[in-house]
Amino acid sequence: MQLLTTADFDVDAQQLARRLIGTIIRHRVNRTWLAAQVIETEAYYLSDKGSHASLGRTRSREPLFMPAGTIYMYYARGGDSLNFSARGDGNAVLIKSAIPAIEYMSSVALETMIVNNPTLSLIHISEPTRQAEISY
Repeated sequence: MQLLTTADFDVDAQQLARRLIGTIIRHRVNRTWLAAQVIETEAYYLSDKGSHASLGRTRSREPLFMPAGTIYMYYARGGDSLNFSARGDGNAVLIKSAIPAIEYMSSVALETMIVNNPTLSLIHISEPTRQAEISY
């Protein structure tokens, strides 16, 4: 499995949206690794009315205008939304949906997920070809 580089994000938003499908996103919290496999994305361009960038450049939306691969997070509909900037000012990809990537989680994270979700059925996840580690 290869880690994504900044260059992997520096493409058109639609191309990036397709590229991120199947990617494992990992984040380390202290000594615990959390992981999810991206299963749904959506590309946004500066000119799209549904894009936050179309509302103008502000301090909170600045990541949308930063180099490709910059994370833009916001809170909506009861949860956090994860976006990655793409090539071109204001262009980005929203990670709409992901599933637990149990093969890439630490045992502590997996045990906690099972305790917190007793009806969870652990499914086999297809072998990914890409991985992105998130740090902020």
